[in-house]
Amino acid sequence: MPISTTLAAIERDIENGDLGKARQRLHGLVSSYPDDLSLRRRLGEVYAALRYPAMAGRYWYLEEEKTAAMAAACAAFERSCGNDPLQILLALKYRGDLDLIRETYAGRTLHALEAQARAKHRFAPSLVRTGRETPAQPGRQARSTNILILAGCVLFGLLALGLMVVGIVTVIARLAG
Repeated sequence: MPISTTLAAIERDIENGDLGKARQRLHGLVSSYPDDLSLRRRLGEVYAALRYPAMAGRYWYLEEEKTAAMAAACAAFERSCGNDPLQILLALKYRGDLDLIRETYAGRTLHALEAQARAKHRFAPSLVRTGRETPAQPGRQARSTNILILAGCVLFGLLALGLMVVGIVTVIARLAG
């Protein structure tokens, strides 16, 4: 479906008061067209109409010219992330081509958040997409948890097998005796 058709459907949803459906459609468009920042702005407007200021601020965060309501929503979003640049960066979920917005307010904001996150946590997710995203490897803690679960299952199986052997021996001893 072309973007213009979906945008028209979103406008109809908003006119009909179906903000939930408009929100869903906009999320789909933001996912499909991550470089189009106007979609994020529109999604912020829908969240504001739904009275979710922190979520509205999340989608307005990359806007350069903000109204007082937009600035207040962005502040609510920052507070919801504990004013932590890493959490803000992760919550923004920008998946577009950074080269297209590098010289814009949005690009500068994303790079500033990345630098602040690296300074504070010595880590920040890479904003540059490689085009070949691979799933993260399970960490050491996940592997050790999996090993413990496996060991517990093996022990439970051995215990069940032992109890069956004792039961069979007991039944045979009673029948023979």
